[in-house]
Amino acid sequence: MGLWKDQKDMFKAVTSPDMAELYQRSKQMERPSMLDGIRQANALMDQMGEQQRLLVSGIPGRARIDAAADTGASVNDQPIADLTMTVEIPGRAPYQVVTRQPIPRLMTGSFSPGQTVPVRVDPADPTVLTVDMGAFATGAGATPGTTPIIPSQDPSERLQRLADLRDRGVLTESEFAAQKARILADL
Repeated sequence: MGLWKDQKDMFKAVTSPDMAELYQRSKQMERPSMLDGIRQANALMDQMGEQQRLLVSGIPGRARIDAAADTGASVNDQPIADLTMTVEIPGRAPYQVVTRQPIPRLMTGSFSPGQTVPVRVDPADPTVLTVDMGAFATGAGATPGTTPIIPSQDPSERLQRLADLRDRGVLTESEFAAQKARILADL
């Protein structure tokens, strides 16, 4: 008897005026086509390729974040943010640019107004840039006074990695010395 009652209740719910109204509303909603979804995915893939190109051939610089806004979209569980930044690169006066960038979820707090991040700028078009997450994670572009994110490792491995970054020109001698002091202080 319970099974028939449950089915009767379900039939009433499905045929109710409220359900009919919800169904009509859903039919009126705009749905993106599969082609639109493919276009969006291709645009994101192009953007990721552009970011990789800039990381290899871009001019290194620093940018102060003036404003950050979540777009509501995400890629690989990383929120996409619109960043308004004041950029400084060698040989050029500071200038402002707006860019859209995926931000690692664990680093979103580090992308607040006033923070400074390392960037790579397109030599042909200085308005095209990407945040250099690798340099940021090692502390090469962290705002002074903040603790950069360095993976927990054996101190000798961390020191060796820092020396490698210094030798490649990613870290300045003073940044290297500051990070080395932090590692040695943790011993």
